[in-house]
Amino acid sequence: MCIAIVNIKTLPTLIPCPQYPLSFLPNIPYPSSMKILHLCVRFPPAPGGVETVVLSMCRELKKRGHDVEVYTSDLYTEIPWKRLDGPYNEIEGIPVKRFRARSLKGDLQYSLMPSMVKSVLNGRWDIIHAHSYGFFPSHVGSMSGRSRRGKFVFQPHFHPGGTTWGGDKRKKIRGFYDGYAARRVLSAAKSIICVSEGEKKVAVEAGFPEEKITVVPNSVDLSRFEGLKSGSFKERYALDNFVLFVGRLAKNKGLEYLVKAVPEVLKGFPNTRFVLIGEDEGMKEKLLALAKDLDVADKIMFLGALDDEQVSQAFLDCTLFALPSEFEAFGIVLIEAMAAGKPVVATKVGGIPYVVKDGEMGILVDYADSNQLAEAVIELLGNEDKRTAMGRTGKAHVERNYSVERVVDRLEGVYKEIVKKN
Repeated sequence: MCIAIVNIKTLPTLIPCPQYPLSFLPNIPYPSSMKILHLCVRFPPAPGGVETVVLSMCRELKKRGHDVEVYTSDLYTEIPWKRLDGPYNEIEGIPVKRFRARSLKGDLQYSLMPSMVKSVLNGRWDIIHAHSYGFFPSHVGSMSGRSRRGKFVFQPHFHPGGTTWGGDKRKKIRGFYDGYAARRVLSAAKSIICVSEGEKKVAVEAGFPEEKITVVPNSVDLSRFEGLKSGSFKERYALDNFVLFVGRLAKNKGLEYLVKAVPEVLKGFPNTRFVLIGEDEGMKEKLLALAKDLDVADKIMFLGALDDEQVSQAFLDCTLFALPSEFEAFGIVLIEAMAAGKPVVATKVGGIPYVVKDGEMGILVDYADSNQLAEAVIELLGNEDKRTAMGRTGKAHVERNYSVERVVDRLEGVYKEIVKKN
C-alpha cells in the first residue's frame, strides 16, 4: 500500500507516490481569502500616521476579498486624553470594535484596554497583525500568538528609547520594557514588519531577531489628489509661498528648530509663510512663545487637524514640505508630499534617508540644526527649476515603490507564507 502525504496549504509541495501520480490529485488552490484582525491603539477618525497606515492596509485587503476587522480603543487622542464623539464601529466598510481605554496617571500615562484581551483570545483569525512597539494591543496580540489562536504579526513602528516623550521616569520605564517585557512580544511574533531599512537597523541594534524581520514600506493612496483644484488651499488662507508641516505637534518632531529657522528664511523671502497642520500634543504654546520671541508669530499658521481633502490640498499647493523630526521609522508624510510632486526638507534620521534620496527628491539636514534647515529651505525657495525637478523625481519614485497596491502585494505575501508554514 502506498500513501501520499498531502497538506493542502502547501501544494504542490508533496511526497510523490509512483502508483498515484500528482495528476491524480485534485488541483486545490491556496485559499485566497484570509480572516485578518488588526490591533492598534487608535484608528480613524482618530488622526495620526500609524492610524492612516492601518486604514490603508485594511481598505486594500478588504478590496482583495479578505475578511478584515480592527480592534482598537475609543480614543481620539492620548495627549491630551480625549475620547471619540461616537462609536464609529465601521470605517469605509471595515468593521471596527472599540474598547474603552483606561490609563495610568501622570508621567506613567499608558493606554490600557482590558476588555480587548478576552475578545481577542476567544476569537479565531488566520492572521493577527498588531501595531506599535510598547503599546497594549501588541501585548494582546502576542498572547494570541502564544495561545495559537492566530498567527501573530508584529509591526513595531519602532522609535528608539531616547526619542520617546516624557521625563526621566518614563525613559527609565522604557529601558526596563526594552530589556524584559518586549521579549514576550518579539518571541511570539511569526514575522516582524519594519517599514524601512533604517527602522530595521535600529530595531536589530535594540535586540530584535533579525531573522524574523521583513521590510514592507508604508504606502500612499495616489488617487487622493485626483480632482483637486490647484490653488484652492492658497486662496482659502490667503497664501503665496508656504512651507508645510503635517503631523503631531509633539516634542520629537523638532518643530522648535523649524521655528528658529524662520527669521533667516524671511530675510530673503519675506512673503513666505509656515503652515503647521496637526493635533497639538503639548507643543503649540511653546512654539507660539518662541515665535513671538523671534518676532515671527505672524508668519506661522497653526491650523490644527484638518480633514483628508484639505490636507491633500495643502500638499498640492505648498512650495515645499518640511519634516525636522528627531526620529522617523519611515515618515509617511514625506511620500504624501512627494506624491503631490513637492520637494522635501527633512532630517537624515531613522528611515528618512532610505525614503528620500538626498539631492534628488529633497534636501536632508542634521537634526536640531536650525541653520541647516534655513539654508535648505532658502535654497529651494530660490530655485524653482530645482523644486520642479525634485518634485518630478520624487513623484515618480513614489509611484514606482509606494502605491497601496504594490505595498499590500508584499504584505499579503508575508501573511500567506506564515499561514502556509503553520
